[in-house]
Amino acid sequence: MEQDATNKLGKHIKRLREQRGLSQRQLATKSGIHSGSLSNIENGTRAPELATLKAIATALGVPVTEMVAIGDYLNPYDLLPSATGSLHDRYGHLSKEALASIDNYLKRLIDEHKLEPNGPLAYEDETSESAER
Repeated sequence: MEQDATNKLGKHIKRLREQRGLSQRQLATKSGIHSGSLSNIENGTRAPELATLKAIATALGVPVTEMVAIGDYLNPYDLLPSATGSLHDRYGHLSKEALASIDNYLKRLIDEHKLEPNGPLAYEDETSESAER
């Protein structure tokens, strides 16, 4: 995600949080993320992973598709750094070769399954909200 999009998304999240009268700590707790991470996202110094974005959107009561659109996730390939970062967090240091292999594998999956930029997570959010009403 480009820096401009990261800043725009962070400001949008902050605006929504403030409109709901939530502190950063309250939103972080409600969305299950660390308050420091939320602060970095709101300040535009960190681009959130899609799972984090979904958690924040759910906690704020907005569709994840709104966050994805604001965040400028233009295509599924934009999500690849998040996926490899998650693997690094889970399994420790990965070699450049391993990361390149994972990256290529994910690209093949995206192409093979003709995944949409918003992915099935966005669709699930919209359908579950409709069912709840």
